[in-house]
Amino acid sequence: MVSTSKRLVDLAIQHKSDKWNNHWFAAIYDDYFQARRHQPIKLLEIGIGGRDELGDACASLRMWEEYFPAAMIYGLDSGLHAGMSQGRIVALEGRQSDAELLRKLSADAGGFDIIIDNGTHLMSDVIATFQVMFPLLNDAGLYAVECLQTSYWPRYGGNSIDLCRTDTSVGFLKTLVDGLNFEERLAPGYSPSYFDKNVTGAHFYHNLALIEKGSNSRPSIVVLNNEPRPGCEDIANGPLGQGAKDQRLRSDALIASFCRTQLQPWADHRFSFEEMVTQLDALSVDHLNIFVFEINGNAVSLHRSAAIQALLDAGHQPESLRRAEIYRRLFESAVRLHPLPKPIALAVDVGDKAPDQMLAPVFSFQKSIGQVNPLLPDMEIVDLSFLEAVPRDSSPYASKRTMAVFVGSTSGKDVITMEDLDSNTVPRVRAARFFRNSDLVDFKLPNIVQCASEEVAQRLRDEGFGTERVQWLDTFPYKFQLSMDGNGAACSRPAIALRGNSVLMSYASDYVLYYSSGLIPWLHYIPINADSDVLTIVKQEKARPGTFLTVAEAGRAFAENILTRESILLYTGRILEMYSDLFRD
Repeated sequence: MVSTSKRLVDLAIQHKSDKWNNHWFAAIYDDYFQARRHQPIKLLEIGIGGRDELGDACASLRMWEEYFPAAMIYGLDSGLHAGMSQGRIVALEGRQSDAELLRKLSADAGGFDIIIDNGTHLMSDVIATFQVMFPLLNDAGLYAVECLQTSYWPRYGGNSIDLCRTDTSVGFLKTLVDGLNFEERLAPGYSPSYFDKNVTGAHFYHNLALIEKGSNSRPSIVVLNNEPRPGCEDIANGPLGQGAKDQRLRSDALIASFCRTQLQPWADHRFSFEEMVTQLDALSVDHLNIFVFEINGNAVSLHRSAAIQALLDAGHQPESLRRAEIYRRLFESAVRLHPLPKPIALAVDVGDKAPDQMLAPVFSFQKSIGQVNPLLPDMEIVDLSFLEAVPRDSSPYASKRTMAVFVGSTSGKDVITMEDLDSNTVPRVRAARFFRNSDLVDFKLPNIVQCASEEVAQRLRDEGFGTERVQWLDTFPYKFQLSMDGNGAACSRPAIALRGNSVLMSYASDYVLYYSSGLIPWLHYIPINADSDVLTIVKQEKARPGTFLTVAEAGRAFAENILTRESILLYTGRILEMYSDLFRD
């Protein structure tokens, strides 16, 4: 017989749920759920244990079924057995990392009133699941995240040192607290996110958070449109834009974390200035893409190796030297704003694919996952005029075509052969073929490059590639901007997409840029693992317009705080300052 009077603690003990004795969550849940106990709600718990058929695996589902006598109880886990679904319990097999499955589950159930994330506790899963499911939660719903202790454990992607990181579960959830008060912020031009407008409460307990959903629309009596109301300037107690300064502080902390991440592999090394110059000069002799710089006060000097000088003497202008000069100008601008405490020598590999140098740190602008060379801002935004030269996307999200777009070259393999085309192993060509004639994706390859022969190039032209020129401005009317690696990481494309009003869709990449650790999948961009994923996302947006608006908003907010001239110079100055700590006094 179903009990309607037992406390949740008693039911947890009765059904052997770990929500009491192990985690002590039951008493907290009782306080929040008591008013809904006899309502015909729908509850979803992600992570129910799938090891034992009707053993302790479904303990919490049976507990919830008895606690909520009129409710439907849903459970999701990656390892279920037959017979787990019974009565008002629906147990489903699947992984919480499957966003399409989560959306289908919510649609089939008609939305949930309570969602409890007790799944993998991995940072990426916790954040991505919240990004997908909280917007689908019914109004006045509650979203619980359990086992937040993993937010501090590296095994789960957590961090106990840098508590400002937003790619941990606690760090991400803390950002919702400021959103609760977005009406009070002094930040002219601030555009509230979906979570700002729809989170009405955030409650934190030991290893547990509960987030309330509703309309967060109560106006401020002092602030209007993120500026002091007329006559309230003194009450606001501070200069206009204090909210923007607060955001700047958060951005500065995030940039500092980027720098620490890049230099962590070298944290235990120490060099004298003289031995560093000797080692780096020796590297530059054998590598035409490696250039050595000395920085002393505001003065930045660039060493030219004998090989580079010989090319100049012969009347050649090496592309590598042009790139090195861009970095010299970057360093000059950075140290004028952020002077270094001591003289330093550093090397930069300006090549597209910089190998690791294990004897001393050599900076690059992109690297493969696992490489230890510290990163500088990438080549295209290092040339700071790039930020002003590319037009800004002024098309509102709602007015854009519900399509994805990609424009690029046929790069991605050092040399494209007929065999590559026959086996369909050139990623960008493969994708272009896949999306050909699609009314959901416009995938263009106007620039044919890196072909082994004219016959290969002609075959690509025969397939319709290389026949038109497209400008960045032409991609802005699309809701989704695709990014796919070429010879290395896509550099300018994600930066432009993030700065606009579209959603960045990023194919899985083996490369990272200096700010990559700050980009959170499903928050700032949509991760793509297969061509079919693109079609799935676009179809979901067509079926429910505005589904991914929050991703576009969060991506733009990231770019406005991180991908600016000021932030690029701050990052460069900070990483050079931290790098100077490797030099013995």
